[in-house]
Amino acid sequence: RLEDFARREALEGFRVATLAGLRQEQPESAWHQPAPDDLALLLLTSGSTGLPKAVRQTHRNLLAWAGAVRQHCGFTPADVSLNWMPLDHVGGLVMFHLRDVVVGCRQIHAMTEPVLQRPLAWLEWMEKHRVTITWAPNFAFGLINEQEAELAKKRYDLSALAFVLNGGEAIVSRTARRFLRLLAPHGLPATAMRPSWGMSETCSSVVFSRFTLADTTDDAPFVEVGRPIPGTQVRIVDGEDRLVPAGKIGRLQIKGVSITPGYHQNPEVNEKSYTSDGWFITGDLAVLKDGELSITGREKDVIIVNGVNFYSQEIESVVEQVPGVEVSFTAACAIRLPAENTDRIAVFFSPTEAGAKRLPDLLRDIRSAVVSKEAVNPDYVLPLPKDAIPKTAIGKIQRAQLKQLFERGDFQALVKKHSSHANEPASTPDWFYRPGWIDAPLTEGALPAGASFLFFADREGALSALARELSSAGHACTVVESAEEFAQSGQTAFRLSPGNLDHYTRLLALLPALPDCVVHGFTLGGDGPEPDTLAQLEDAQGAGA
Repeated sequence: RLEDFARREALEGFRVATLAGLRQEQPESAWHQPAPDDLALLLLTSGSTGLPKAVRQTHRNLLAWAGAVRQHCGFTPADVSLNWMPLDHVGGLVMFHLRDVVVGCRQIHAMTEPVLQRPLAWLEWMEKHRVTITWAPNFAFGLINEQEAELAKKRYDLSALAFVLNGGEAIVSRTARRFLRLLAPHGLPATAMRPSWGMSETCSSVVFSRFTLADTTDDAPFVEVGRPIPGTQVRIVDGEDRLVPAGKIGRLQIKGVSITPGYHQNPEVNEKSYTSDGWFITGDLAVLKDGELSITGREKDVIIVNGVNFYSQEIESVVEQVPGVEVSFTAACAIRLPAENTDRIAVFFSPTEAGAKRLPDLLRDIRSAVVSKEAVNPDYVLPLPKDAIPKTAIGKIQRAQLKQLFERGDFQALVKKHSSHANEPASTPDWFYRPGWIDAPLTEGALPAGASFLFFADREGALSALARELSSAGHACTVVESAEEFAQSGQTAFRLSPGNLDHYTRLLALLPALPDCVVHGFTLGGDGPEPDTLAQLEDAQGAGA
């Protein structure tokens, strides 16, 4: 049949060889002897943020990476690995197959589709083959979490499973923690979950961490992916390639023997991918804290609205927690319309069957959740069928493709349909309006005679001066300054620590009566740095910025 096909297609030189025939031939002796820096493999990038590129990896890159990972993670020939992701992806081909060749352990590869159709097949295979190492992106752990009712009906023996690599896409703490809780009764060790970070350009994972219920929380915005393997260095820099302090979000750059020498036949991209001192520019945003790396997003996945940064993965995580939203089919994208000066936020999601029956309410629930958790109201919330959410081979949503389709106008009818208020079909849709600022006259108001004031004074002295003016006009004014210890420095003058509840209690006990008006100025004129971390933001609420 193959020869008939070759004749029909006019394939010159086509030849069919059978195994039986090949066994009769003389063994080949002219083996190619590659040099360490010869090209061994071309890996295609996911294309989740643009067109895929062909990543060059040499024999030296691959062998150095595999040896470092074996040493760092403690893999041995006694291990049994299971991969169900495609073998044309760096995770399946390099992170599991080639690594396991070097380690010398048993490796099992399965088709992806059976797990997507019936997620518990993954657990069945691990139990059957006593698997010790497996992996999946975040969405797959969400698929297992959705099987909670089925998991309660039987028991799996997952006690052999020592290393569950979580990588390939943004890791959501809540999803990983629920996975650990659900599978603990099935023997999954509490220390099995291992977050990691890597990319095709680094021969897959080069940073590893540990993730346990005891050391994490559901609401953590980012998950630590840990420390690099031997021979790999990471650094966080600003837009000028200058190192940023620990705890500050910046651009992740990496250097090491497993880093690609460049993209195949793509000199323009290669020139932009490395710094002058040889660091590879990953395109990821990250933060280092206590030597542990956390990925905060992709540079291209940051949505900037009026100068404020919002991260796609954070918004998506909030949306996926809303009842009625399908897990792993949500994307938050930055949309820039013609003549616009800032990004707009578009949220794409796929409703469950139950969610689709109450779609207007579900849209409101999604907006409410995002406003509550992320302090921003999405400009567009658009429901799509699951097959309309573009994904890569390992399930990573292609936000760039959704953004392109939106800006091309493909979703215009959907935008109009879901932008008007349900109870006011003739009203102007939300997308018609644009917020703006206009001058408004100050309203005139008179203070009641003898009104009392309590001022928590700013560092610059503006409120203290105002208190003196009001006192001269016959108003009772008490001034409180920020200090480490509580003290009363005068009849109407106090000092206290802004974060000490006991100090406030003592202050109120010493006041003759509750004031008519409280003016809080502790946060005015703060001299601290511009807040970049959650801790700095919390400090700024009490001390200003």
